[in-house]
Amino acid sequence: MTFAFVVPTPAGGMRMTPAEYATFLQRILDGSLALHDHLGENAVCTLPPGDAGGDCKAKFSPAAPYAWHYSYAHWVEDDASIGDDGAFSSPGLYGFYPWIDASKTYYGIVARQSMAADAYIASAQCGRLIRKAFLTKTEQ
Repeated sequence: MTFAFVVPTPAGGMRMTPAEYATFLQRILDGSLALHDHLGENAVCTLPPGDAGGDCKAKFSPAAPYAWHYSYAHWVEDDASIGDDGAFSSPGLYGFYPWIDASKTYYGIVARQSMAADAYIASAQCGRLIRKAFLTKTEQ
């Protein structure tokens, strides 16, 4: 697997092909990367108090309108009001959407590019539907 950091942040600076990203996700799942044991760890609220209520101190959330939590360079999709499943993800600004299911068994990628302002949210919605259909099918 080859990848390079354009800026020193995995969430915004990693450059690799979708196939290489799949290998990265596979290595998280098989425990080769320490992130496996830290998915969802120390997650913090992200929806500003005016939107989410409660005691969340966030000033801004790029995941709005969803009340997701943020862990180490990834989101925890746990907004109960929309039936989220607790998956771990990192939606990209232009629509790239990798995810790992809450059981840390499966992963998926929505690989597309869109310049629309809500491309990351649209891809997350698509990925959520794909995940729901796939996980429902595998449980049967």
